[in-house]
Amino acid sequence: MITVRVIRSGGVAGITREWTILLDEDDWNRLLDEAPEPDRGRADRFVYRVRALRHEVVIPESRLEGPWRDLVERARSTG
Repeated sequence: MITVRVIRSGGVAGITREWTILLDEDDWNRLLDEAPEPDRGRADRFVYRVRALRHEVVIPESRLEGPWRDLVERARSTG
């Protein structure tokens, strides 16, 4: 199991939130295979940084979909 950190930043207030979730390393590697292309997003929108091991994936909220959205929602539900 590995610890995955999900960090949301941006928005109008610019408040940063962080959650962690445990994932099987194979599940993490499958997610990395489906990582979206880098995109800076737009002003006043949320951006998610997902970090584990030596990897970081940055996803603007407008492109958060599929298994990445599921991961973020699971992390957020853990508190």
